[in-house]
Amino acid sequence: FMDKTTAAERAQKRFNDRVDELNELQEKNRVKNEELLSIVTDVARADLDRVIALGQLQKKYPEIFAQYDIETIKLADILHLKKQIAEADSKEVIATKKDEFEKAQAEVTRLEKLYADAQAAASATTATPAGVVLTQTFDIAGIKTQLDEARKLLKTWQKQIQEDRTNETLANLQNYTKEQIQ
Repeated sequence: FMDKTTAAERAQKRFNDRVDELNELQEKNRVKNEELLSIVTDVARADLDRVIALGQLQKKYPEIFAQYDIETIKLADILHLKKQIAEADSKEVIATKKDEFEKAQAEVTRLEKLYADAQAAASATTATPAGVVLTQTFDIAGIKTQLDEARKLLKTWQKQIQEDRTNETLANLQNYTKEQIQ
């Protein structure tokens, strides 16, 4: 039981570390975008600075900024642009979480195969010296621990993706009127 708790704790720590890393990247991205939007819309700034900032935004978010040049961006609804950027970034974070889930799924599949192969090899070596069997038994236990940890991590990513889907559905429902929902 202690091994399972330890594996679960390790899996949770790996998950938490990765989520913290993703959140940190998202926050840095948000701050950089705010800075670029500020530069682009600041008419007191040099045109070159504004053109460079707009170019960076166009490169990062072509679907949002393709329609803007240095003059039309001044007239744009900045709050609407920020909302569009936040939605694009949110989709990117969700895609990254799905990638993490798929990696965890592949790791579980790999470890399940390795575990099955190790068990088959151990049962096929009954006539070998005791030292060899003990070594294989130790490897099987280690693989089992890794498998338990990978399954816990997979379950945690699965839960995170389900929460994201629920939040996305709720956010989409807010765009509908009461009559449209019924």
